[in-house]
Amino acid sequence: EQESLQSSDSFIRIGLRVFADEAEREHAIAGLGPVAGNGTVEVTVNDRAGVTDLSAAGLTVNDGRLLLPTGSLVDANGNVTVQTNADAELEMAGTAEMTVSGDFAVTAGVFDAQGTSKITLDGGTQTVTTSTGEPDKDFLNLTVNGTLTDTLGSNVTVTNALAITGGTLELSTYTLTAPATVTVNGGTLSMTGSGGVLKVGTSLSMSSGSVVTTDQATAPVLTTTGTEGTNFIAVSFTGGTLNVGEWDIRSVNTSGVAIGSGVTLTTFDKILWSSTFDSSGSPS
Repeated sequence: EQESLQSSDSFIRIGLRVFADEAEREHAIAGLGPVAGNGTVEVTVNDRAGVTDLSAAGLTVNDGRLLLPTGSLVDANGNVTVQTNADAELEMAGTAEMTVSGDFAVTAGVFDAQGTSKITLDGGTQTVTTSTGEPDKDFLNLTVNGTLTDTLGSNVTVTNALAITGGTLELSTYTLTAPATVTVNGGTLSMTGSGGVLKVGTSLSMSSGSVVTTDQATAPVLTTTGTEGTNFIAVSFTGGTLNVGEWDIRSVNTSGVAIGSGVTLTTFDKILWSSTFDSSGSPS
């Protein structure tokens, strides 16, 4: 009686009642086990539920908390949505991994990524939206490995590693904050919207793939997640293609923007440098 599983052509619904005590709740968290279906898994729980593995056309959390425990694998071949109200929560613990082929949207409630959990976007045209960009809606590790374009639909934060290995990550007019590293290795980092900002904590690097920016009313910005002129980032391109129509580059460390011999320069124009200093405090 702990859970009910109903399937139809359109969705699988998981319902869970409120449990009498903590022990019964904890049993339920691990108790759902693998879930698989051809439709969207729709989760509405009164308290908490957990799945170890899930494969479905999509995942929607309407209410309550869905836990993906450490070691769990989720393959969502469609949209993943946390919606309806502030009590809806999707939590990824430990080494949990999720692959998403559709849009990823936190329109209400909480997305809580913990441990070394990871999300991979592997679809075609996708949109990534995390509502207000509050800390409890941040990605921990995000890999873009799709076939077409993933576009930000809001400001997004990736607190650990952001890797672009296939397809295109388009910042559009939003701010992508990555307090650690951003690596391009086979995909495309694109900043073609007016006022788009990439904030990096330690380094931006490219070994293959491409970086694309365009001339906009407000130039796309590359800067630090810290204080400009005080905190500096490393920028290194050893391979791939640079197609830069305009770029406002700020707070780069003493190595400057390192461009190796393996890089193809299609365009590298309209570069604005600011808040960049050497170790003595003199402009570099």
